[in-house]
Amino acid sequence: MTTEIQLTDWEAVTSELRQFGATGDVTADDDRIRVDFGSAYIEATKAGTISTGMPLHELDHDGNITLG
Repeated sequence: MTTEIQLTDWEAVTSELRQFGATGDVTADDDRIRVDFGSAYIEATKAGTISTGMPLHELDHDGNITLG
């Protein structure tokens, strides 16, 4: 079951991200938490922003293709 939390509940945000990031590198201060998994990351701020990053995935395709 998916846990839903509000970004305004900062204690819940940091608790969930610490649990989610248990296998990664978690850094936090009073208004920001960041979880790094090598080349991927998720960051949330107390001000209500979320950012993520992950390198492009490899794609192999043979034949015609339309990308839009």
